[in-house]
Amino acid sequence: MVYSCIRALLVVLTLGVDLAQDSPGWEGEKPYTPTRLEWLAVHLNAGLRVPLSQSSGYSLDFVALPHQNTILIYVTYLPSADRRLIKLSVTSARKMISIDAKARGWSSWLKVEERVEMAEANGK
Repeated sequence: MVYSCIRALLVVLTLGVDLAQDSPGWEGEKPYTPTRLEWLAVHLNAGLRVPLSQSSGYSLDFVALPHQNTILIYVTYLPSADRRLIKLSVTSARKMISIDAKARGWSSWLKVEERVEMAEANGK
């Protein structure tokens, strides 16, 4: 009796797994494996990103440049921004990227570039 109950349960569970694998599911639930660059850009944005505001005077974002093995440090600043603070933030970000790349064994291929631009007058 116990054996037949366990067997029936296994059949039901197996059938449920098979049906779940065959169903299309939600688009957002499909598997996706990010590249090392994409992962690093997400990691950097999560920890070091600075949103543009009047109080900070600048933004600091990180972008993976595909097919270039490059992380772009993208800075947008307001005319009132403290340029020394921006330079310090970029230098710190470069150091953090270097430490992270070295720890992961990525130093041999990872490049870092930066682009610094004044924010448009309408705040974009």
